[in-house]
Amino acid sequence: MRKSVTLCGLAALGAVVLGGQIHLDRVAEADVRSTPLGGNSGADVAVCQMGSTQSWGRVGDIHAFSIQTDSVNLGDETLLWQQNTNMHPTIGQNLYRFRDGRIEMIGMSWLKHGFCALHLAGCGDCQFAGGCPEFLNPGCRDPYTASLNGQQTRLGPRSEINASTGVFPYPYGIAFQETGNAVYKRLQVHHDDLDPALNQGATYYIEGHYVHQQEGTSEKRHNNASYEQVTPTPSGNTFSLGTGTNTSNLQPAIYAWREHVPEVVIEIVDIPGEPVDGRFHLAYHVYDNGDGTWRYEYAVHNMNSHRSARAFSVPLGPGVNVLDTYYHDVWYHSGEVYDDTPWELAVNSDSILWAGETYEENENANALRWSSTFNFSVTTDQPPMMSEVELTLFRPGTPESVTVPALVPTPEETVCTGDLTGSGSVDVFDLLALLDAWGPCPNCAADLTGNDVVDVFDLLALLDNWGACD
Repeated sequence: MRKSVTLCGLAALGAVVLGGQIHLDRVAEADVRSTPLGGNSGADVAVCQMGSTQSWGRVGDIHAFSIQTDSVNLGDETLLWQQNTNMHPTIGQNLYRFRDGRIEMIGMSWLKHGFCALHLAGCGDCQFAGGCPEFLNPGCRDPYTASLNGQQTRLGPRSEINASTGVFPYPYGIAFQETGNAVYKRLQVHHDDLDPALNQGATYYIEGHYVHQQEGTSEKRHNNASYEQVTPTPSGNTFSLGTGTNTSNLQPAIYAWREHVPEVVIEIVDIPGEPVDGRFHLAYHVYDNGDGTWRYEYAVHNMNSHRSARAFSVPLGPGVNVLDTYYHDVWYHSGEVYDDTPWELAVNSDSILWAGETYEENENANALRWSSTFNFSVTTDQPPMMSEVELTLFRPGTPESVTVPALVPTPEETVCTGDLTGSGSVDVFDLLALLDAWGPCPNCAADLTGNDVVDVFDLLALLDNWGACD
């Protein structure tokens, strides 16, 4: 017997609860796309365009690149750009690839340390002309060419940056002003990740990411990355990435997945703390293989969380057969202190877990650290339903882990219509999951009526089954 409930009452409750969680991604994405390039209050640095790239050659199976990054002061506060102190930005350069329905980070650089700031127009209303002072005024653009961003004497390690606060020691302690071979410290990519024969149909994206401690722990630190598409082409014994096109401003490259698969869900995950530690993005999509199997793709991006992550877990319903798994991370290089040991896989009766060493075991373990993305995938013989995946944090603190709504594998027969969370009853959490999927949603669990859209008819079907499952 189902409990009675009023549609208006549940809708009101859902609106209240959803305002703090489910709409986070949609609101944040809308803000990112509509933010004007200039005029925000406080300190706010961002990448407004990239463009050129430079190839530095090949050593063994490693190719090295650097990318142009033009920054802009979006705020109304002058940003310090002091070369010989830690009051200047540090700049990460990354490369991503979309292939076979999956977006992956395939290379990273050490961090370019900023020095003086040209004041140019083109990304805002710049009211300064002449010189290269140790500050950047509101509305002004400071270009760093691809050649400058590959200058080895100005590249420092990522490990000495607290990306949550932007603080780092200067001079930095590892390989200060050192130079090396053609690939040393630069954006490194394995040959197999660029070889056209192994990457047919692939699309590539460069990403620039600034960190500046003047932003502190404010929301302004979340718009510091931008990305552009590039096209690798063979050039001698290496590749040219060419000139980037179609800048996607103020958002990290994980959003490029949606350019190919609009149904990809991206959840924003802010790590609690005093102050708030930083931000992750969980992106996911489920592919129906058409043969009675489903591929669950998850990409987790650490924007600027200093606590980082050491494990990722996906629940499995009873009787789910795991047919295949996939894991991909990025590697540190050039004497960076971090370990590159891959996370270990454990398939349990009720979950699948990828995990690395704990902080207590190894402070330099291969954690999911800032400005990087890990991939996790599982193929099963069961369709999706809404539940929660778990991200376990690396550095000590509270909470030890966070859970995020996502589609996961479960047998259809273990749930009743509307029980999207698999709890054995249809309740407010199922309602929230349905509202989160509202709109076009082909092949998703919340589409209870099977018309490829979550709408009022699905809501009515859920309410008709309210209460404990029979």
